[in-house]
Amino acid sequence: MRKARLASLYILLLRGLARLAGAMLCGIAALVAYDVVLRAFGLQPPQATSGVTEYSLLFVAMLASPWLVRSRGHVVVTSFFNLTPPALRPVLERAIYLSCAAVSLLLAAYGFKTGYASFLAGEIDIRSIDMPRWILFSSIGAGFTLIGIEFLVLLLGRGSLYRGDAQQRGIV
Repeated sequence: MRKARLASLYILLLRGLARLAGAMLCGIAALVAYDVVLRAFGLQPPQATSGVTEYSLLFVAMLASPWLVRSRGHVVVTSFFNLTPPALRPVLERAIYLSCAAVSLLLAAYGFKTGYASFLAGEIDIRSIDMPRWILFSSIGAGFTLIGIEFLVLLLGRGSLYRGDAQQRGIV
């Protein structure tokens, strides 16, 4: 029962992060529209529009990507997989999941390592607004950690990127 509760909380976390990403995209659209309208009327738009938009796009990608892997909402190229003999497909599928998990966790480690070094150095990313660099890199670390977990879940047998209906794909 405890394992099921933890899994439910994890899924709620991924859905919440994806919803936050969606809300941020709406905020970006509103901010850009506001900027354009002000410019059209010859008024000075906020200087922070560009910086907020750029930072938000990174956060949106890191917030939504784990849910996209879980719900199979990302691009999957199946042409090579479909040309593989059916007997080799399970092996190829597991190799793909393992390599995706490994790359994701490697990028997560890099993000956390770089974020920690930026924190220790007190580095600031300077644009139209200032942002501590460690926040940017740590978001990469956190996002790729969750992506790596999702590929490990696939590796351990929960669903498939290459076959199945909506329930199999994890959308429900």
